[in-house]
Amino acid sequence: MERLLPAEAPEPIPTQGSSGLRSTVYTLLAVMLVAGAWVRFNSQIAAISPELAAPAAEAADKAGEPGGIRELIALGMLPATQARAAVAEMGLTDGDAAALTTALQRGRLHLARFGLVDVSPTLQGGHVVQVSAGGYTRQVMLTREPVTVTIPIGPVGSVALTTAEQTGVRIEGLTLSGPVLFPQLQAGQVLTVGLIAQ
Repeated sequence: MERLLPAEAPEPIPTQGSSGLRSTVYTLLAVMLVAGAWVRFNSQIAAISPELAAPAAEAADKAGEPGGIRELIALGMLPATQARAAVAEMGLTDGDAAALTTALQRGRLHLARFGLVDVSPTLQGGHVVQVSAGGYTRQVMLTREPVTVTIPIGPVGSVALTTAEQTGVRIEGLTLSGPVLFPQLQAGQVLTVGLIAQ
């Protein structure tokens, strides 16, 4: 006859600090998810065209670092009918443009428009910011007027913002849910923001 072992008493559930611990765990899981997604989609571009992925490799490595990914924001996907014209405006080499077009046609990547505004307290002419996403890197001059950058991303990805401006830059991103104010970006820092394409 099989002998049943006595049931163990359940461990007491902590009541103090559990919500803070739960919040921390959820935050870490979100960072891991987005960081993993960034590396996965960046690897897809590397498989399509190593030259296209190379400039964003350092930003991808920093995706999981403390202070890296700030939040998930939603960007609208560009209609497929506008993709060819958008790729032509991105300033890619012929080979990279062809590789990106193929990835778009196969549904591996999507194009999204990311609007950026310089809301720094002091602004004299504008600030130069480097935008890296999906293996694509571009430098833009930000001013008080929105500047729109076309970026390749998967369903989930991220964008990395850097600057050499010694005074720092305060950037506002234009998203589907409205303007999002990012933390002050200092020279040499990488601000990585998680993206969802819709």
